[in-house]
Amino acid sequence: MSATASTPAPAEPRPWLSLPAARTPRGKVSAGIVCGLVCAALYLAPNRLGGAPGTLPLTALDLAVPFWPASVWLYAAMYGLLGWAFFGTACPRRASRLLYALAFCQVLAAGIYTLIPLRFPREAFALPPGTWGLNRQAIAFWHAIDAPVNCLPSLHVTTALLCLWAFNAAPLRRHRAAALLLATLTIGSTLTFKQHYAVDLLGGAILAALGWALFFSRRVRVA
Repeated sequence: MSATASTPAPAEPRPWLSLPAARTPRGKVSAGIVCGLVCAALYLAPNRLGGAPGTLPLTALDLAVPFWPASVWLYAAMYGLLGWAFFGTACPRRASRLLYALAFCQVLAAGIYTLIPLRFPREAFALPPGTWGLNRQAIAFWHAIDAPVNCLPSLHVTTALLCLWAFNAAPLRRHRAAALLLATLTIGSTLTFKQHYAVDLLGGAILAALGWALFFSRRVRVA
Protein backbone atom coordinates (compact mmCIF):
# COMPACT_ATOMS: atom_id res chain seq x y z
CA MET A 1 0.00 0.00 0.00
CA SER A 2 1.38 3.42 -0.92
CA ALA A 3 2.12 6.10 1.63
CA THR A 4 -0.41 8.32 -0.04
CA ALA A 5 -3.16 5.72 0.30
CA SER A 6 -2.39 5.08 3.96
CA THR A 7 -2.36 8.73 4.97
CA PRO A 8 -5.57 9.50 6.85
CA ALA A 9 -7.69 12.35 5.63
CA PRO A 10 -7.40 15.53 7.73
CA ALA A 11 -10.12 15.77 10.34
CA GLU A 12 -12.83 18.35 9.87
CA PRO A 13 -12.51 21.25 12.30
CA ARG A 14 -14.82 20.86 15.26
CA PRO A 15 -17.60 23.46 15.03
CA TRP A 16 -17.84 26.11 17.71
CA LEU A 17 -21.60 26.35 17.27
CA SER A 18 -24.35 24.27 15.67
CA LEU A 19 -27.45 26.03 14.39
CA PRO A 20 -30.65 24.72 12.79
CA ALA A 21 -31.19 25.37 9.11
CA ALA A 22 -34.17 25.53 6.81
CA ARG A 23 -34.54 22.24 4.95
CA THR A 24 -37.18 23.02 2.35
CA PRO A 25 -37.99 25.97 0.08
CA ARG A 26 -41.04 26.74 2.21
CA GLY A 27 -38.95 26.64 5.37
CA LYS A 28 -36.43 28.94 3.73
CA VAL A 29 -39.12 31.52 2.94
CA SER A 30 -40.57 31.27 6.46
CA ALA A 31 -37.12 31.78 7.98
CA GLY A 32 -36.57 34.76 5.70
CA ILE A 33 -39.83 36.39 6.80
CA VAL A 34 -38.99 35.91 10.48
CA CYS A 35 -35.47 37.25 9.99
CA GLY A 36 -36.80 40.25 8.07
CA LEU A 37 -39.27 41.16 10.81
CA VAL A 38 -36.66 40.80 13.54
CA CYS A 39 -34.11 42.88 11.64
CA ALA A 40 -36.70 45.57 10.89
CA ALA A 41 -37.59 45.83 14.58
CA LEU A 42 -33.93 46.01 15.58
CA TYR A 43 -33.31 48.76 13.05
CA LEU A 44 -36.39 50.86 13.79
CA ALA A 45 -36.03 50.78 17.58
CA PRO A 46 -32.82 52.87 17.76
CA ASN A 47 -33.85 54.76 14.61
CA ARG A 48 -37.01 56.07 16.27
CA LEU A 49 -36.57 55.55 20.01
CA GLY A 50 -32.86 56.21 20.57
CA GLY A 51 -31.36 58.94 22.71
CA ALA A 52 -30.17 62.34 21.57
CA PRO A 53 -27.68 61.61 18.78
CA GLY A 54 -24.43 63.42 18.23
CA THR A 55 -22.75 64.30 14.95
CA LEU A 56 -19.32 63.79 13.46
CA PRO A 57 -17.25 66.43 11.63
CA LEU A 58 -17.78 66.21 7.89
CA THR A 59 -14.57 65.09 6.21
CA ALA A 60 -13.24 66.37 2.90
CA LEU A 61 -14.75 63.30 1.22
CA ASP A 62 -18.15 63.91 2.80
CA LEU A 63 -18.11 67.46 1.47
CA ALA A 64 -16.69 66.57 -1.93
CA VAL A 65 -19.36 64.00 -2.78
CA PRO A 66 -22.36 65.89 -4.20
CA PHE A 67 -25.95 65.31 -3.21
CA TRP A 68 -27.39 63.35 -6.13
CA PRO A 69 -31.18 63.07 -5.67
CA ALA A 70 -31.61 60.29 -8.26
CA SER A 71 -29.40 58.02 -6.16
CA VAL A 72 -32.38 57.47 -3.88
CA TRP A 73 -33.28 54.65 -6.28
CA LEU A 74 -29.86 53.07 -5.92
CA TYR A 75 -30.15 53.37 -2.15
CA ALA A 76 -33.48 51.55 -2.26
CA ALA A 77 -32.05 48.97 -4.68
CA MET A 78 -30.23 47.35 -1.76
CA TYR A 79 -33.47 45.57 -0.90
CA GLY A 80 -33.67 44.28 -4.45
CA LEU A 81 -30.13 42.92 -4.14
CA LEU A 82 -31.06 41.29 -0.83
CA GLY A 83 -34.12 39.61 -2.31
CA TRP A 84 -32.15 38.49 -5.35
CA ALA A 85 -29.43 36.93 -3.20
CA PHE A 86 -31.81 35.21 -0.80
CA PHE A 87 -34.47 33.88 -3.17
CA GLY A 88 -31.89 33.05 -5.82
CA THR A 89 -29.96 30.83 -3.41
CA ALA A 90 -31.13 27.32 -4.21
CA CYS A 91 -29.75 25.57 -1.12
CA PRO A 92 -31.89 26.26 1.99
CA ARG A 93 -28.91 25.62 4.27
CA ARG A 94 -26.80 28.13 2.39
CA ALA A 95 -29.64 30.65 2.56
CA SER A 96 -29.83 29.98 6.31
CA ARG A 97 -26.18 30.96 6.71
CA LEU A 98 -26.92 34.25 4.99
CA LEU A 99 -29.87 34.88 7.33
CA TYR A 100 -27.80 34.12 10.43
CA ALA A 101 -25.07 36.47 9.28
CA LEU A 102 -27.55 39.25 8.52
CA ALA A 103 -29.33 38.83 11.86
CA PHE A 104 -26.07 38.76 13.81
CA CYS A 105 -24.85 41.94 12.14
CA GLN A 106 -28.21 43.62 12.76
CA VAL A 107 -28.09 42.76 16.48
CA LEU A 108 -24.55 44.05 16.82
CA ALA A 109 -25.32 47.22 14.86
CA ALA A 110 -28.44 47.89 16.95
CA GLY A 111 -26.31 47.76 20.10
CA ILE A 112 -23.84 50.23 18.61
CA TYR A 113 -26.62 52.57 17.44
CA THR A 114 -28.10 52.54 20.95
CA LEU A 115 -24.82 53.09 22.80
CA ILE A 116 -23.28 55.53 20.31
CA PRO A 117 -26.15 57.32 18.54
CA LEU A 118 -25.00 59.43 15.62
CA ARG A 119 -26.93 61.65 13.21
CA PHE A 120 -25.95 62.69 9.72
CA PRO A 121 -26.63 66.43 9.09
CA ARG A 122 -28.89 66.05 6.05
CA GLU A 123 -29.94 69.67 6.49
CA ALA A 124 -26.48 70.73 5.32
CA PHE A 125 -27.24 69.41 1.83
CA ALA A 126 -30.21 71.18 0.28
CA LEU A 127 -32.20 69.55 -2.49
CA PRO A 128 -30.81 70.94 -5.77
CA PRO A 129 -33.14 73.24 -7.71
CA GLY A 130 -34.95 71.56 -10.56
CA THR A 131 -34.96 68.12 -8.93
CA TRP A 132 -37.37 65.89 -10.80
CA GLY A 133 -40.74 65.58 -9.06
CA LEU A 134 -40.66 61.80 -8.77
CA ASN A 135 -37.22 61.98 -7.18
CA ARG A 136 -38.54 64.58 -4.74
CA GLN A 137 -41.39 62.29 -3.77
CA ALA A 138 -39.10 59.29 -3.34
CA ILE A 139 -36.71 61.30 -1.16
CA ALA A 140 -39.57 62.64 0.97
CA PHE A 141 -40.89 59.10 1.42
CA TRP A 142 -37.50 57.75 2.41
CA HIS A 143 -36.77 60.62 4.78
CA ALA A 144 -40.15 60.07 6.42
CA ILE A 145 -39.47 56.42 7.24
CA ASP A 146 -35.71 56.57 7.83
CA ALA A 147 -34.36 59.19 10.21
CA PRO A 148 -30.78 60.42 9.54
CA VAL A 149 -29.46 58.28 12.40
CA ASN A 150 -28.19 54.66 12.66
CA CYS A 151 -25.05 55.90 10.97
CA LEU A 152 -22.00 53.93 12.06
CA PRO A 153 -21.79 51.18 10.82
CA SER A 154 -23.68 51.40 7.53
CA LEU A 155 -25.93 48.36 7.28
CA HIS A 156 -26.40 49.11 3.59
CA VAL A 157 -22.72 48.31 3.12
CA THR A 158 -22.87 45.28 5.42
CA THR A 159 -25.90 43.82 3.66
CA ALA A 160 -24.57 44.45 0.16
CA LEU A 161 -21.26 42.72 0.94
CA LEU A 162 -22.89 39.75 2.63
CA CYS A 163 -25.27 39.34 -0.29
CA LEU A 164 -22.35 39.14 -2.71
CA TRP A 165 -21.33 35.89 -0.99
CA ALA A 166 -24.50 34.25 -2.28
CA PHE A 167 -23.37 34.85 -5.85
CA ASN A 168 -20.37 32.55 -5.46
CA ALA A 169 -22.55 29.44 -5.89
CA ALA A 170 -24.84 28.19 -8.64
CA PRO A 171 -27.28 29.22 -9.96
CA LEU A 172 -26.34 32.80 -9.05
CA ARG A 173 -22.69 32.46 -10.01
CA ARG A 174 -23.32 33.53 -13.60
CA HIS A 175 -24.72 36.85 -12.32
CA ARG A 176 -21.73 37.78 -10.15
CA ALA A 177 -20.63 40.69 -12.34
CA ALA A 178 -24.10 42.25 -12.33
CA ALA A 179 -24.44 41.75 -8.58
CA LEU A 180 -21.03 43.33 -7.96
CA LEU A 181 -22.01 46.35 -10.05
CA LEU A 182 -25.32 46.74 -8.22
CA ALA A 183 -23.65 46.34 -4.82
CA THR A 184 -21.02 48.94 -5.72
CA LEU A 185 -23.65 51.44 -6.83
CA THR A 186 -25.71 50.77 -3.72
CA ILE A 187 -22.73 51.31 -1.45
CA GLY A 188 -21.82 54.52 -3.27
CA SER A 189 -25.38 55.79 -2.89
CA THR A 190 -24.99 55.92 0.88
CA LEU A 191 -22.78 58.96 0.26
CA THR A 192 -24.59 60.56 -2.69
CA PHE A 193 -27.96 60.21 -0.95
CA LYS A 194 -26.44 61.90 2.12
CA GLN A 195 -27.53 59.28 4.63
CA HIS A 196 -24.06 58.29 5.86
CA TYR A 197 -20.63 59.61 6.70
CA ALA A 198 -17.73 58.18 4.71
CA VAL A 199 -16.42 56.44 7.84
CA ASP A 200 -19.73 54.56 8.13
CA LEU A 201 -18.83 52.61 5.00
CA LEU A 202 -15.67 51.31 6.63
CA GLY A 203 -17.63 50.33 9.71
CA GLY A 204 -20.16 48.48 7.56
CA ALA A 205 -17.39 46.61 5.74
CA ILE A 206 -15.78 45.56 9.03
CA LEU A 207 -19.13 44.32 10.33
CA ALA A 208 -19.71 42.34 7.13
CA ALA A 209 -16.26 40.75 7.45
CA LEU A 210 -17.08 39.70 11.01
CA GLY A 211 -20.42 38.20 9.95
CA TRP A 212 -18.74 36.37 7.09
CA ALA A 213 -15.96 35.00 9.30
CA LEU A 214 -18.44 33.67 11.85
CA PHE A 215 -21.27 32.26 9.80
CA PHE A 216 -19.77 31.34 6.45
CA SER A 217 -16.98 29.23 7.94
CA ARG A 218 -16.87 25.58 8.93
CA ARG A 219 -16.56 26.62 12.56
CA VAL A 220 -20.30 27.26 12.61
CA ARG A 221 -22.39 24.24 11.62
CA VAL A 222 -25.72 25.03 9.98
CA ALA A 223 -27.73 21.90 9.29
